[in-house]
Amino acid sequence: MSRWSLLKATLFYHWRANLAVGLGVVAATAVITGALVVGDSVQTSLLDMHLDRLGQVDMAVGGRDRFVREDLAAELQAAIGSGAKVAPLMMMRGSLETGGSESVGARTGMRVGGVMVYGVDSRFWDLTQHGNLPVPAPGEVVLSEGVAAELGSRVSVGQQVRLWMELPNAIPRDTLLGERDDDTIDMVLDVKGVVGPDDPVARRGVGRFDLNPSQQLPKLAFVALETLQETLVLNKRRVRNREQRRFDNYPARVNSLVVAGGTPQAVSDALTQTLSLEDLGLSLRKLEKHGYVALESNRMVLDDTIVAAAGSLPGQSRVLVHLANRLSNAEDPSRYSMYSIVGGLVPEQVAAAPFGPFAGGGSDDVMSDLPDDSIVINRWLADDLGLERGGRLTMTYHLVGSHGELPEEQRTFRVHAVTELTGPADDRGLTPHVPGITDVRTFRDWRQPFKMDLDALTQRDDDYWDEFRATPKAFVTYKTATEMWQSRYGTATSLRMAVDPGDAVARKEVREVIEQGIDLSSLGLSVQPVKQHGVRAASGTTPFSGLFIGFSFFLIGAATILIG
Repeated sequence: MSRWSLLKATLFYHWRANLAVGLGVVAATAVITGALVVGDSVQTSLLDMHLDRLGQVDMAVGGRDRFVREDLAAELQAAIGSGAKVAPLMMMRGSLETGGSESVGARTGMRVGGVMVYGVDSRFWDLTQHGNLPVPAPGEVVLSEGVAAELGSRVSVGQQVRLWMELPNAIPRDTLLGERDDDTIDMVLDVKGVVGPDDPVARRGVGRFDLNPSQQLPKLAFVALETLQETLVLNKRRVRNREQRRFDNYPARVNSLVVAGGTPQAVSDALTQTLSLEDLGLSLRKLEKHGYVALESNRMVLDDTIVAAAGSLPGQSRVLVHLANRLSNAEDPSRYSMYSIVGGLVPEQVAAAPFGPFAGGGSDDVMSDLPDDSIVINRWLADDLGLERGGRLTMTYHLVGSHGELPEEQRTFRVHAVTELTGPADDRGLTPHVPGITDVRTFRDWRQPFKMDLDALTQRDDDYWDEFRATPKAFVTYKTATEMWQSRYGTATSLRMAVDPGDAVARKEVREVIEQGIDLSSLGLSVQPVKQHGVRAASGTTPFSGLFIGFSFFLIGAATILIG
């Protein structure tokens, strides 16, 4: 018998067992092939979902609580080159309510919270897959499928909805001068479009737009950028500065930029090149009377990274000011002064012009040997409280708690010296410009950051404010000031630099040094390759194909054991 004859006879004799083995092989092959197909299909679906959601958007720049100039988009696009496109974008959280103007006070409409509100224009719209949906015009809104699903049949094209949002505040809410009231703004908008099944392109694209990879159906509302800026007072405008008797021009602002094209490194380099102090809410204030310039922030406090960026510049003076509720004579509390500015200075930095010296009491520099537990007061305060060198002053002031509460603290200082209210001591520039506070005529005109005891104000308080405004009445060492008043946002309210305010070239050099030295990532303004991150997230750390193959082998092994 030949070998082939033996093989045929064996197969024929054991045909039942061989048939079972053959069918098992076919089944196992089908299972494994199916596992590979399903695993690859899941990854492909996640990847397609991410790419459709972002459209042409490759990268994003944004800090949510920092608002850069809208014009930065065009400047960044020109700096990147290579056909890149940059679009400004506003991103805010809000709530929507059906009923439009008819729902005011009625509470009859359906409401949906946690809505991501995007302020957009044609530049952004052109980068997305929007299908037949037009870009919203001023006063209009386009709603996503997620919003429509919660509002149900109560919302459709042509109806009105009310959009509620919290007003952004340049000064952080958990600082002394930050707004603590939950100020909200609402606007009535006409529904221009609703993303739905009838427009599959928009449904996969702009209807799911999100800079963070997610498989959840997002709740989105697209509003005209112009409308959002005007409502939040972030539009281009001209405002009178009563403190410096001039008009200030404010550019239109956004809190995000999206980029199509280019590489992360190229965009990052272009951002460093084009970003200005104004984009970070910073300004170089010219103090001609005292011969220096001061770096200030619209957040009232300078971030430590910003102060560090100016570290190489010579001739500096750090300042940390705070609002004291009451300064009083420790021996005679009936003699007091309300709502006074107290400045923290580094004695060595105010020993010479243009920041010093502070003269008084027969001494040319009363700050030079100021102990950390003592205080220097100006002549006005000394006369007001009946204090001289060696007396004791009690300072009452607010601290900011971890939850924004304002506990009142007291500390008593020994009066180290009395400085004359002339020269460096008569300097309004020690206190940063704060709209609604430093530029008003009386205390009663203040935009009150907390409940103030206006009934306790004296005529002397009003007289001082009328003549000297926010000029500090007292000074402690910078070390003492930071121990009492530093916050998580920074340890200086201004950084003064010995630069001739009339020298445009010198001011430009200072500006360039600071702009080039700032670590943007620490300010939340780094370039985020969102498309790249999404692709990695879709791939996952464990391949789906391997996962399903593992399940398949488990099933095959279990079946083999059961058969055996």
